[in-house]
Amino acid sequence: MASPHFRPPTTAFTPSLWGEIFTAFSFDHQLQNKYGEDIEALTKEAATTSSELIVLVDKLERLGLAYHFEPEIEDKLRQVYDESDEDYDLFTTALRFRLLRQHHYHVSCSVFDKFIEVDNKLKESLCNDVEGLLSLIMVSHERESGASSPTLHSSGGHAILTVRFYISIYESTDEDPLLVKLAKLNFNFLQNIYRKELSEHSRWWNKFELKSKLPFVRDRVVECYLLGTTYGYEAEHSCIRRDVAKSLLMATVIDDIYDNYATLEEARLFTRILERWDMDEIDVLPNYMQIAYRFIMTIFQEYQQEAAKQDKLFAVTCFIETVKQLGRAYNQELKWVMEGEMPCYEEYMNNSVITSCI
Repeated sequence: MASPHFRPPTTAFTPSLWGEIFTAFSFDHQLQNKYGEDIEALTKEAATTSSELIVLVDKLERLGLAYHFEPEIEDKLRQVYDESDEDYDLFTTALRFRLLRQHHYHVSCSVFDKFIEVDNKLKESLCNDVEGLLSLIMVSHERESGASSPTLHSSGGHAILTVRFYISIYESTDEDPLLVKLAKLNFNFLQNIYRKELSEHSRWWNKFELKSKLPFVRDRVVECYLLGTTYGYEAEHSCIRRDVAKSLLMATVIDDIYDNYATLEEARLFTRILERWDMDEIDVLPNYMQIAYRFIMTIFQEYQQEAAKQDKLFAVTCFIETVKQLGRAYNQELKWVMEGEMPCYEEYMNNSVITSCI
């Protein structure tokens, strides 16, 4: 068992791959306004075009355009849901099933019964239906309640990660050139917003000088921001991306203090001060922990101000308790390591739910 004052070997994390590339970004307001005007004009034009309803909705989501047509998509999905699917082929049935479940409609798996033989195998005639089989594979993870979240699958993470791929696919097939043009404009419009937000976020991070004051802490501003885009990639969700990024940076700082630098005694002290949640208590902390504690409190104050603006002060208590939970869980992990303890599986998993998922 290590001494409570033993400092573990420190991992030297690699510097940020992005350097200061976003800090120096200059936002072109004129170009952004032009993108916005062109998108508005094309959106009105695209809304009047006719197409196979189910395929059109899927295409809009793949191209990251769904948020421009939310009322129209809901109307079309309601229409699709109310219509009979008796004459649909495998591709259309599977696509209908996936889209409706992602949008929280109740659709029974029995819609696929017509493609099954008496021995519970797919009909032999479907063996060469590549498009239909691929569509079927894509729905295999959809659970009854639409548990494959539309926020992550069809709107946020799905669109932000794959939209460029689908733009090139649809462009090469020369299908719906109007939608492809709109998707390109929308992609450039959002990219410009992301660069602007990353620039602001990078400057906000740099003002704390944590890279020099806490060199054992990871510098992962861009990565934290990009994760925020999966919670809300649309232009109007800037505050979501900002708050997710700041919360993740805070969690990273706390994690690296416990996991990469603190002695067991320092970790216990830091956990105790987090529990008290009082700036007047920080004088008992080592200097590096005081720096980290002030960083946490700065994020908390910003969060509290934003919650007050939105009349959601109830969330402040959740924020405080979450940070305290993190401190307790990280401290427990360090205690196991430094004291050579082997927790039982259930105890370890209960603690890991907090450290890895919170």
